[in-house]
Amino acid sequence: MSVSLGAVLLLFAVLSGLAKAGFGFGAGMLLNPILTLFVPSTTATTLLAPILWFSNFTGASVHRKSIQWGLIARMLPMGIVGTAAGTLMLAYVDERILKTAIGIGAVTMGVLLLWARKRKRTPEVDDPPKHGKTKAVIHQLGATASGFVGATANSGGLPLILIFVRDSSVGKKQFTANIAMLLAVMDTVKVVSYLTLGVLSVRNLLLVLLFVPFIYAGGYVGKRLNEKISEKSFYVVIHAIIFITGILLIF
Repeated sequence: MSVSLGAVLLLFAVLSGLAKAGFGFGAGMLLNPILTLFVPSTTATTLLAPILWFSNFTGASVHRKSIQWGLIARMLPMGIVGTAAGTLMLAYVDERILKTAIGIGAVTMGVLLLWARKRKRTPEVDDPPKHGKTKAVIHQLGATASGFVGATANSGGLPLILIFVRDSSVGKKQFTANIAMLLAVMDTVKVVSYLTLGVLSVRNLLLVLLFVPFIYAGGYVGKRLNEKISEKSFYVVIHAIIFITGILLIF
């Protein structure tokens, strides 16, 4: 490993931990294009996947008191199903087609969310039973989509962001904690699948272990940032992430 590549991986480890603990996403689609400037695309994916995996556990760890375990338990099974389906889909569908389709959907949803932000969020206690059932279905579909998108395009946080950003029962800290916990488990399934299929080598996985302390350092900074930033500014950043991720997926 060259000095320049090591420096880049160190920087990515810090940024990934910061992004996960600060905003609930691992910055995979933002960092991957930069990493391809130093190594081939396939190698970039295999090197970045474990970093994102560890950053998810970092985010879940620093925000563990804010995790809504009941919500996690309801969403996780379908998330794992989506991850398994996405992993299998990679063998039959061109990855570029999948990323483009997901990117177009992300930008579209970003536009809709900007419009939705202007509407008053309805408190959970005022939700009629029918609306509660609809939300439960949306959570299941979102978890499935998250697993699928995470396995096929390294952007599993996007569907969860789209769901939680308008959920009145999920505050800023719960938003970050829930996404990190869900992705931590789903990414475990993904990494194990990648190792089994030979997409990720044991050598690269062990290499990333050297950068775990820097992921935790970034997570510490991200937690402090999450505590300082206002609720309004937090969601402005989240909407920007949706647009940027969608555009990078398309191009």
